[in-house]
Amino acid sequence: MKYKFTVSAVLEKENRYLAQMVKDKKWDLPAGKVEHRELDKEALKREMDEEIGSNITFLYQIDIYQFISDRENNIINIAYAVRPKREPHIVRPEEIKNPSRGKLRSIL
Repeated sequence: MKYKFTVSAVLEKENRYLAQMVKDKKWDLPAGKVEHRELDKEALKREMDEEIGSNITFLYQIDIYQFISDRENNIINIAYAVRPKREPHIVRPEEIKNPSRGKLRSIL
């Protein structure tokens, strides 16, 4: 069985948490794939720079999750609590095909 490794971030700033709207208008955590020979924390730093335009400070590892994706992929995800070093924003809005996908939202 093939596995895909991913990382995700619970971004905390001033006791608020960041989520982003993804396809089907569902809220999700910023996340991304771990590339071949890449460490999980390196992947998350890269993904956060690409997705929210900010470096991050790691607070702690939340957990490791295994699940089957909508595309029937076996996913192993490592979730971290992190803090952005500057204000998060959409880095490349022109690459977002579904306008609702680009929304960032603070939640309690």
